[in-house]
Amino acid sequence: FEKYDAFCRETDRKLPNDRSWGRGRQPAINVSWLDAEAYCKWLSGKTEGEYRLPSEAEWEYRLPSEAEWEYACRAGTVTPFWWGETISPEQANYDGTNAYNGGEKGEYRQQTLPVDAFAANPWKLHQTHGNVLEWCADDWAGSHKGAAVDGTPRVLASNRGGNGKVVRGGSWINGPRFCRSACRGYFEPVSLNVSIGFRVARTLTP
Repeated sequence: FEKYDAFCRETDRKLPNDRSWGRGRQPAINVSWLDAEAYCKWLSGKTEGEYRLPSEAEWEYRLPSEAEWEYACRAGTVTPFWWGETISPEQANYDGTNAYNGGEKGEYRQQTLPVDAFAANPWKLHQTHGNVLEWCADDWAGSHKGAAVDGTPRVLASNRGGNGKVVRGGSWINGPRFCRSACRGYFEPVSLNVSIGFRVARTLTP
């Protein structure tokens, strides 16, 4: 929220409702796909700083493609979750009253947690499973058939921005099976939801 709120203040946007769960290090919620896209464009113009080399062109920030998202979530693993075959509420934030694949049941926290509340995956990404669903750049399709093999987002000519956009990762309100690396879902791009946030990617130049 601290980063998204800065964007809202600078662009005169209304701050999203945090449901009294807190802002700061809590994941931004009630952010539509269109809002997330606008944030990425704004952030792309904020590329000056200590991490930018003088020779670099402007950095491009954007929503990840669905393929990029799953690749980053798995971090080189092939199991349902980056740490293994099962999941427990000690590893992620989801509805722990349900079990998956013989795993343990546990707490259902019924709200978001700070973005770094659990251990990062091998590629140092936090909470790729649970907490909030994350918008991807892709238009929704019922299967991966016909998807680009280079990991670029799927844009359907028949969609024209009016149908679903992909969400991945599961959330605090979902059962464990929805938090698997391979699980897919979608919402309309104008949707505002207490269980949806987003993760930003940056395009690297060779």
